[in-house]
Amino acid sequence: MEEGKKIQKKDNVQFYWLTIGIAIPLFWLIDRLIGFNGLYTQEAHESHRYAMAVANYLTGGPDPGTFSFPLIYSLAGAFLSVMIPNFIVLQTVSLLAAALAYVNFCKLLNIVYPLGTQRQRYAFLFFFCCPFFVKSATIAMPDMLMLGLMTASWLKLLQWKQRKESHLLLLSLCFGILAIQTGINCIMLLIPLIPEIISAIRKRNAMGLILLAGLVITITPGIFFHAIDMKDIFHYTWIKNWSPINYFKNGFITTEGNFNYTLPNILFLFIVVLHPIFIFTGIFLIYFNLRKQGGLPKIWNYAGIAYLLLIAGFPLQNTRLLFPIFPLLMIQMYPGYEKMMRSIKSKKQKLTLFFMVIAIQLYIAIKLIIPVYYNQQEELAIAQELKQRPETTLYTFNISLALKNYDVPQDIINIWNLKNPLISGGSLFLYNPIRFQEQFKNTDPDKIYRTLKQETRLMYIKTLPNGWELYRIR
Repeated sequence: MEEGKKIQKKDNVQFYWLTIGIAIPLFWLIDRLIGFNGLYTQEAHESHRYAMAVANYLTGGPDPGTFSFPLIYSLAGAFLSVMIPNFIVLQTVSLLAAALAYVNFCKLLNIVYPLGTQRQRYAFLFFFCCPFFVKSATIAMPDMLMLGLMTASWLKLLQWKQRKESHLLLLSLCFGILAIQTGINCIMLLIPLIPEIISAIRKRNAMGLILLAGLVITITPGIFFHAIDMKDIFHYTWIKNWSPINYFKNGFITTEGNFNYTLPNILFLFIVVLHPIFIFTGIFLIYFNLRKQGGLPKIWNYAGIAYLLLIAGFPLQNTRLLFPIFPLLMIQMYPGYEKMMRSIKSKKQKLTLFFMVIAIQLYIAIKLIIPVYYNQQEELAIAQELKQRPETTLYTFNISLALKNYDVPQDIINIWNLKNPLISGGSLFLYNPIRFQEQFKNTDPDKIYRTLKQETRLMYIKTLPNGWELYRIR
C-alpha cells in the first residue's frame, strides 16, 4: 500500500508537463534566434504552400485546389496561421504535436505499467530526447503530428478498455482517422482498434451509429478540400512497386530515381532499435528485455510486425517510415529498462548515466538538424540571388517549390514535368550536377542537362551554395 502511494505521488508531480512547458517554448525561441523555419524538401514546401492557400481561402480567397500529400498537417497550419507568421507556422505545428505525442506516451506508460517506478525518466530519456524525435519536432514535416494523433488514438483505446465509456472509443476512432489523413502509412498500427469497434457494435447497435458519425466528421476535411483521391494513392511509386522481393534488396530503380543502400530492406528495419538516431543504447535494452513480455496485448505486436513487413516491401529506405513504430517499441521495451536500472546500485552512477545519455542524445539531435538548417539557408541564398536577376523564366529541378515559396520573381518551370523540352533562349537554368548524378541518372532532368551541355547552350553565370550551378540558356 505504501509503495502504491509513493508511485501515485510520482504521477501527481506530472514531470512531463514541466518538460514541455520549458522545452517546447525554448526550442521555438532558439529556432527564431538562428532563423530556422524548418522548411526543407519539396514535401515541406508543398505542405506550406497549401496551408497558406487554405488560410487565404478561409478569409475569402480563391479555392486552394487539390493537394498531393496528407491533408491534416496543412489544415492545422492554415488555422494556426491566424496567430503565427506563415513561414514558421508548420514548424510551430510540429512543436505542439511533439508536446502532444510526449504527453500521450507518458500516459500510455502509466496505464500499461501502473507499478513502474522509472516511467518518467524512461519517457524523457528515450522518447523526448530521442534524436529523431527532436529533429521531427523542429522541422516542417507531418511526421510528428501523425505521431501525436496516433498515440492519442492508442491512449483513448486503452482508456476505453479500462472504463468502457463510449466517448473514449469514439475519440480513439476519430484520432486514428485523423492520423491516417496525416500519414497513411500508420494505418497498420491502428489494427488494435478494429476488434474493439466490432465488439462494441455487437454489444450495442447504437454504438455503430455513433462511430459512423465520428468517421464522417473526421473524413469531412479531406472531402471538403478535395484532397488526393484514394485511387491516386496506389499510383505512388513506393506503393505501386511494393513487393516481398524488396525485403532482400538494397538497390532500386524507380520512376523517382535510382536508390542504392548499404543494407537490404529487411535488415534496415533494425535501425529503429539499434541506430543512434533513435536510441544509441538499444542493444542494452534488447539484452535486458530478453525473456520479458511487454505490457501491451499481443495484437499490438502483430500490428507492429505487419507494419514493418509493409514498409520493408517498399522500393526505398527512409527513417521517417520507421518513426511511427518507435513509440510502440519503446512501450514494449520498458520492462528491460526497469531491470537495467535495478542492476545499477549506486544512485550517483544512475545520475551520471542520466545526464550522460541526455548529452549524447541531444548532441546526435543537433548533428541531425544541422544539415537541414544548411539546406534551408542554401534555398534562401539561391532565392536571394535569383531575385536580383532580370530574366523572366527559370528552368530547374528539385528546388522549384522552395523558390516559389520564397517569392522568386521568375516564372519557374520544373524540368521533371517538362513534356516538351524546347527550352527557350535567354532563360535561366539552375541545376546541381554533383548532387543529382547518382539518384537521377538517365532521368528526364539529367537528359535535358546533358543535352544542353553537349549543344553548348549553357552559359555559366556562377556557382551557388552546395554545388548549384546557375546558367543562362543561349
